[in-house]
Amino acid sequence: MDFSALENVELVEIVNPNETNEIELSKLTPNPYQPRLKDTEVTELASSIQENGQLQPIIINQDNVIVGGHRRYYACLSLDKPTIKYTRVKTTVQQLYSFSVIENEQRQSLSAIELALSYKKALDENIYSNAKDLATSLNKSEAHITKVRNMLKLPIEIQDDIIQNKRKVSVETLSTLLQVKEKNQMIDLYHGYIKGLINRNDILDAVKKAKQKPSRDILKISKTSFKMDMKISHLDDDKRLELEEEIRKLISKFEE
Repeated sequence: MDFSALENVELVEIVNPNETNEIELSKLTPNPYQPRLKDTEVTELASSIQENGQLQPIIINQDNVIVGGHRRYYACLSLDKPTIKYTRVKTTVQQLYSFSVIENEQRQSLSAIELALSYKKALDENIYSNAKDLATSLNKSEAHITKVRNMLKLPIEIQDDIIQNKRKVSVETLSTLLQVKEKNQMIDLYHGYIKGLINRNDILDAVKKAKQKPSRDILKISKTSFKMDMKISHLDDDKRLELEEEIRKLISKFEE
């Protein structure tokens, strides 16, 4: 059994790593932090197991919770197999969560929104007390954790589309999209991106254009009962000074 994915999870004690046993499927519990697998993944593996048998054991912990090998578990379940081969490890709750995230990142099976929801769940359920501890556990920067969690600020229409259609849109691209202030424009740019009509640079250009303001020379004078906006960019310097002096005189009359 290849335990290389476990190497990134701090302090995982492997119990009898060279010993392979079998356990009844009914005694196992899926990892509560493992996202739902696609039916096609399970069906394809079930066909392989039916033809070639179970080539690798799953990994379970001291409480019979599945740490790794959920596809094999569900595939054997669909084939009505009574038992499954396993290797046991000892884990904490934090390690159980970390391994789930690391395993899915290695398989690139999580969308940006699913990853954000996973981080949110870890913090909401106090698996980790803060984002810094979560980042340390996953060997990520705290800035990365924050950036991913910000994906949940996207309009719900975008979040639902990414999850339902398994969109492979990078966190970087979605972060750029988040800089768009108008919701409708953000949604339009998103659909343009997933249809291949625009790229990330086009989204950046849209953000820059939205931030640009018309260059106007405005003279604004305010008083409790008096407010005046005047566009004076068309005046030359002498006329502008003359106008400003007249306005000051006008204001002084209001103050008398």
